[in-house]
Amino acid sequence: WAALAVTAALGDVVLALFPQPTYAPSWYVGRSLSAVACGVIAVAMFTEFGRLKHRLAVEADRLRWVLARSEELELLHSTLLNHMTDGVLLQSADGQLVAMNPAAEMLLGRDAQQLRDLPPSGWQLLHPNGTSRALSEAPSMITLHTGAAQRDEMVGVDLTDGTRRWLRVNTSAERATPDGPIRYVMTSMTDETDRHNDYRAGRRERVD
Repeated sequence: WAALAVTAALGDVVLALFPQPTYAPSWYVGRSLSAVACGVIAVAMFTEFGRLKHRLAVEADRLRWVLARSEELELLHSTLLNHMTDGVLLQSADGQLVAMNPAAEMLLGRDAQQLRDLPPSGWQLLHPNGTSRALSEAPSMITLHTGAAQRDEMVGVDLTDGTRRWLRVNTSAERATPDGPIRYVMTSMTDETDRHNDYRAGRRERVD
């Protein structure tokens, strides 16, 4: 198509450079070449438009499939988190709570909004030996400030109903690039209350 259009256009140019009398055979030839060039260009444009329309339709179908798959995966992910017995929570780079699953709410004795409204002084955290632990020493805060993951950290939490829960905590930082700034910190926690209480009771018996 392109070669035909160029040939017709060149012929028209040649006739324009060497004018011929109006309505002479060569004049008709020039006008015909112009018409052919315009027609070829129009056909080429419509053909390319059809191809582009087809490609867009294919990409639209692919995008719809990806979106449907993403929604399905998001639903599965949400279902998995909601049925986990381990607590999971996500904090932003400034330490604000982004999301948490029901198990985390149960283990910490507060829902997401209550945790967001809780001042730093409202946290009652403990070291494994039962001594007070500052919020800045919590595994998630250490990861936020240093980027270092914390593994199998035992953290005591005094709940609002007066009970004490011992949690085995793991944390990890999520970055956009390996050397980039921290975007989120994920914390997972497992209830180790009975095991840790038995451990501390056994130690007291050995000491006695």
